[in-house]
Amino acid sequence: MKLFYAVIIWLMVLVSACAQQPSPTTQAVQPAQPQVQPVEEQETEAAEEAKAEVAEEISAVNEVRILANGAFDPDALSIKAGDSVTWINTHSKDSVIIIFKDGRTYQNSKTLRPGDKFEHEFKSSGSYQFWRNIAFAGDAATINVQ
Repeated sequence: MKLFYAVIIWLMVLVSACAQQPSPTTQAVQPAQPQVQPVEEQETEAAEEAKAEVAEEISAVNEVRILANGAFDPDALSIKAGDSVTWINTHSKDSVIIIFKDGRTYQNSKTLRPGDKFEHEFKSSGSYQFWRNIAFAGDAATINVQ
């Protein structure tokens, strides 16, 4: 007899568990909520694209880092006429940037102490070379202005 009651209770639990599950129509309504999310994702993507454009504009500021032993990072740069280049002295010693065009001195910076910056706008196209303290044998670097 106990077995009979145990089977009846087990069947009642099983039937009540099945009765509490949502109907298939309720499940079909739930996917409607994620359809709103792609619109938000599109807005988010548009915002991310706008941020990327701003980042590109910021990265359009061309920087050259002055390293030890007369080296530069990067050692070659391509820019458009009218763009500026900023040299940053990350070396522990004073530096002077000397820019050449067509084998002649084109522009010199003031003495850059560690952490100082020098900015120059390249208005005309051509190939430019620059050195750090020409008296110290260092690496030449180039800027191609289009």
